[in-house]
Amino acid sequence: MTTTRSTPQSDSQTTLRTGRLGVIGIVFFVVAVAAPLVGMTGAVPVAIVLGNGAAAPGAYLVVGVTLLLFSVGYAAMSQRVTNAGAFFAYIGRGLGHQLGSASAFVSILAYLAIQLAIYGFFGGLLGAQVGLLPW
Repeated sequence: MTTTRSTPQSDSQTTLRTGRLGVIGIVFFVVAVAAPLVGMTGAVPVAIVLGNGAAAPGAYLVVGVTLLLFSVGYAAMSQRVTNAGAFFAYIGRGLGHQLGSASAFVSILAYLAIQLAIYGFFGGLLGAQVGLLPW
């Protein structure tokens, strides 16, 4: 009877490498890919033009602070969750597989809603500028 032993090579193909992504890298990753939080700032130039005053540029500061606070928790969780599954992995590890799957579905719906809102925003601008379509 022969026994097979797992070698470090076979383990390295199924696990994430340690020491490859540090805290600074994770912070920049979170800031770069948190599109739903940053997406709300797309309307800030319009708010400035319409005369919302200092509150419109202040939204950038609020979003930046929110992203930095969010990245602190994300960096702390990344030490405990070694999975490349993004938020699904974090939520699934903390709250269970079903809620993790539900969070992935909610994320897809949020991205879809943002995309549809952008189409409506540009359609409204086009309608106001050209006047061809009654938006």
